[in-house]
Amino acid sequence: MNGCAEEFMKAVEPFMKVTEPVPLTPDNQTGPIGLNPLTDAQILEIQRELHYISDNKTKLAVVAAALNQPQ
Repeated sequence: MNGCAEEFMKAVEPFMKVTEPVPLTPDNQTGPIGLNPLTDAQILEIQRELHYISDNKTKLAVVAAALNQPQ
C-alpha cells in the first residue's frame, strides 16, 4: 500500500506546486453564476433540467388526478 501512496504522490506532484495568485478580472472571475457568463452548453443543460422538472410535475398532477388525491 505504501508503494501505491508514493506512486500517487509522484503523479500529483506537478499539480501541487504553489503559484502566484492571479488577480480577478472580468475574464477569470470565479464565484456565483452572476459573475460568469454562461456558455451555450450550460444554458441548454439548465433548460433541459427545468423541462425535466416541469414534465415530472405534470406527470405527478395527472397521476394524482387519476387517483383523485390532492397533490
